[in-house]
Amino acid sequence: MKNLVSALAVSGLMFSGAVAFAGETYESEEARIKITFPDEYEIEKEVDDETGTITFSLSCSYGDMLLIGNVFIYTEAVSEDDNLYEEGAEVLRICEAFGSKFSSKFISSWSVGEDSGLISSMKCSGDFKGYIGNYYVIIQDTFEWQFLVLGYKKTFDTGVEARFINSFEILE
Repeated sequence: MKNLVSALAVSGLMFSGAVAFAGETYESEEARIKITFPDEYEIEKEVDDETGTITFSLSCSYGDMLLIGNVFIYTEAVSEDDNLYEEGAEVLRICEAFGSKFSSKFISSWSVGEDSGLISSMKCSGDFKGYIGNYYVIIQDTFEWQFLVLGYKKTFDTGVEARFINSFEILE
């Protein structure tokens, strides 16, 4: 009986965790993305008249956490040889924008299917002082996908981050 109660309790916890992150899925063939946010999200689409770049900006607040996604569709493809350089430049740019120290020891590889990019841990300052998190970027041809997950150190939920990031799919 004790084992049955324990099994039911564990099942209930797993179910309640799944329900807590039922979320909202965004899918776009144009942006070649499918991702599930933990709660309602906002989306904006902009087209830069000068460059022709299309930008999809997605954002979601979940408790103390911020989950941000951007998709850039450029008019010219980034070559395979330049991918790593461009991804590194994006990591540097985002770290500077959020007042996070840039160091190669905070950067690692990140894979989605057969594609790979970079992930960088962040400890923010300035307007985002007290926030920690991770920044993810993948560049493929004319597409660039970026995700930023931030939260306060004491309340940062790695489970929410993992479910969010692991839900990301690049649509063909």
